[in-house]
Amino acid sequence: MQQSPDFDVIRGFQIEGTDPPHRALIPNIEPVKHLLVLLHGYGADADDLFPIARQLAPVLPGTAIVSLEAPEEIPGGMFGGRQWFPIARIDPAELDHGAQMARGYVTTALKGLKQRFELEWGDIALFGFSQGCMMSLEVGLRLPEPLAYVLGYSGALPAPDRALSEASSRPPFLLVHGEDDAVVPFNSMDEAAKTLAELGAPVETFVRPGLGHGIDGEGLQAALLKLRTAFGMGDIDA
Repeated sequence: MQQSPDFDVIRGFQIEGTDPPHRALIPNIEPVKHLLVLLHGYGADADDLFPIARQLAPVLPGTAIVSLEAPEEIPGGMFGGRQWFPIARIDPAELDHGAQMARGYVTTALKGLKQRFELEWGDIALFGFSQGCMMSLEVGLRLPEPLAYVLGYSGALPAPDRALSEASSRPPFLLVHGEDDAVVPFNSMDEAAKTLAELGAPVETFVRPGLGHGIDGEGLQAALLKLRTAFGMGDIDA
């Protein structure tokens, strides 16, 4: 564990019912009042989004940030990359089956974190990229109560028809996608937004011209503004 003036950096963060360990930034000068959970993309690991945690932590006071490690290694190595579920291509049937199978793992992690920090569901937000975005949408719609926010980047909503029939909560969503994404089709954002709106969930989209499969500064700034509002922190300059 490393320390900074305001939070502890934990690279072997354990959550009951999940393995391998995750990464976390935990406030050390005040109680945890909010939680942001990051879900990385296919072929990455929990370290991939951890720089974002370091960027956001100073402007999200009282917020624990946990970057989850996906449960499966990708067969064949792929430089130590991991996956929430196996996927060979952006195929609706593969997304549907895989997201259903992986949902329990993420839900278990969230329940463990909620209990650990003594939070309500409305104190927790999800931030997912690519396959992690798919899992954020899959899980965020099926919790007992709405989360504070679900932030999805360069992803897609698995099985829209199933979402329409299974959704038990309707948190607010921000979907961000690069127009030049060559991995997950750009129109996946509008398709997801359409279904979420049909469910009655508050949803906004943010198009990033010229951006490929990634997260840029403007997209991250949009997330920060949504999180500070959802967590009752007010204007960033306040």
